[in-house]
Amino acid sequence: MNEGVPEPINRAQRRFLGLTMPFRTLEVFNGDYVPVEEVALSVVVTRMLAQQQRGAGQLRGGTLLGFQVEGMLSIEVILPSNHLYQHPFAVQPEYLLGALDAVLQVTALPLDWVGNWVMPADGRQPDAGWTEETWHAARREALVSASSVLLTVGMAEDRLVVEAWSEREGQPFRLPVKKQLFQLPRHP
Repeated sequence: MNEGVPEPINRAQRRFLGLTMPFRTLEVFNGDYVPVEEVALSVVVTRMLAQQQRGAGQLRGGTLLGFQVEGMLSIEVILPSNHLYQHPFAVQPEYLLGALDAVLQVTALPLDWVGNWVMPADGRQPDAGWTEETWHAARREALVSASSVLLTVGMAEDRLVVEAWSEREGQPFRLPVKKQLFQLPRHP
């Protein structure tokens, strides 16, 4: 790290601990202020979402960990919410802060909480009405913005379909997702 330059505070620390970034660091770290233009999913994220889909039967969701370079948001890890007891958008501060700290100990990537993901109970690709209703619910909880995304996840014709949504002028805005459709292996 650069001598004399404070380390950036991540989104989870700002939201749940009330910490703020000193003004002089804004020129060093301005990732929160650049709108997301495209989303890339790591292979690990694709596999984790596919595993979540195989457990369909109730509404599922959680948080996304990744990093942004200019307009490209790279999602590297998903964290499932405690879906047995809460709505997928109910973020438990202790869980998110602890998980983020743990992941940061084992990676050199500058990961932060970059959004949330949600999957309908039936595991199918969400229709437009469900997606819009879900986006507005996430927006009311300040979980989606121009720099924080909502992934909707489901199956269509034996393929995992992931759509990414952000906000533009107060409205849902669909973002391109690299490798949007993934073929799942068939079990014998």
